[in-house]
Amino acid sequence: RDRSIPFIRFLDLILPKKKKKVVFCITYNQFSACGVFLDYLRKNYGDKYKFVIIIDKVSKKLNCKKLYSARSIKGVWYALTAKYVIMSNCTYIIDIFRSKRHIYLNLWHGMPIKKIGYTTQQFSTKEASDRYTFLGENANFFVTSDFYKLVIGTAFRAKYNNIHITGNARNDLIGKSDNDNKIRKQFKLNNFSKVVFYMPTFKITKTNQQEVQNDFKNL
Repeated sequence: RDRSIPFIRFLDLILPKKKKKVVFCITYNQFSACGVFLDYLRKNYGDKYKFVIIIDKVSKKLNCKKLYSARSIKGVWYALTAKYVIMSNCTYIIDIFRSKRHIYLNLWHGMPIKKIGYTTQQFSTKEASDRYTFLGENANFFVTSDFYKLVIGTAFRAKYNNIHITGNARNDLIGKSDNDNKIRKQFKLNNFSKVVFYMPTFKITKTNQQEVQNDFKNL
């Protein structure tokens, strides 16, 4: 763990939080989970709030304003002084937070089919355990159904009243008529009245380089 973390946590406990500042804590390979919600907020509340992104990997491909590295002084400063902290994962970026004066919103990056958090036999590291525990005690979660309210609640040991059924913001794009037509045209699906997308999370990591194999006939 970074030796600067205890000092940064101390700063988080004493620094004032600006009510009109919202920070998105995002990882590069899961940007879309928060990106759609960010676009919505900027469009509807851009004149009332300041939105900042801190990310593990800064890239020009994202084409975003107010984007800073999670390891930069500016990125950490914006994070510690924001009233609202929005995230979609459980990575090292969470380690800097300890103040209960933030309002934490966890969108997560998809509704899990695999076991995560406290539903697994054991955590891979103590840091991972601490992150799930911290979010479970302090964050609000957003899920797609009563079933996933139970799943996320168990995975994080979160308070039941802090889990809200809202759906996933990024999935709302698919339901819009303009995007529906674009998707049908791109994948040549105009002849079908209903279309079901199977889109499992696939992350390229040191331990996950294999090709995805699916038996669609048995779905």
